Amino acid sequence: ITLDFNEFVKVFGEAGETNIIDIEVGSKTHKVLIKEYQLDPVSDRFIHISFYKPDLTIKTQAQVPVKIIGEEENELIKNGDAVALLLVQEITVEALPTDLPNEFIVDVSLLTEFGQGVKVSELKYDRKKVEIPDIDPEELVVKIDEIVIEEEPEEEVSEEAALEDIEASEE
Repeated sequence: ITLDFNEFVKVFGEAGETNIIDIEVGSKTHKVLIKEYQLDPVSDRFIHISFYKPDLTIKTQAQVPVKIIGEEENELIKNGDAVALLLVQEITVEALPTDLPNEFIVDVSLLTEFGQGVKVSELKYDRKKVEIPDIDPEELVVKIDEIVIEEEPEEEVSEEAALEDIEASEE
C-alpha cells in the first residue's frame, strides 16, 4: 500500500512504534503495529514501513524506548557537575497490543546525588496490563554520574631533548 507521507509522519510522531495504528485499505480498517521502517540515509525520510496485524487478544512482546526528562531542572546537571546516563535504551515488555506503552519516561529532576538513579521497578506503567519479563527489577535504567575531567600529567622534557625535536629552518 502507499501512504501519504505527511499524514504518516504525523501519526508516527503521535503513536510511535508501539501503539496500534488504524490503516484504511479500501473500505476496511485494519489495526496494525509498525514492525520496522527504513529511512533514506541522505534525507532521513521514511522510504519503507513494514506493518503487521497482531491478534488483539494475545499478548505480544515489543521494545519500548526509555526517555529522560527533567535534565534542565536538575541542579547537578545545570551546574555542569553531572550528567544523566541512559543505561538501558529500550525495555522489552509483554502486553496486549492495545496496552503497549509508547515509551518509559524517567524524570531526573529529583535526583540530587551522584550515583543516584532510577531502577526498572521504579518505572511508571500499568503493572496489571504490562509485564517486563527479562530484566532484573533492581537494574538501573538511568543514573546521575559525576563529570570527572582527567588531566594527563605533562611530561618534563629537558632543554636538550626539546632542542633536538626542533627542526632548523633556512632563515
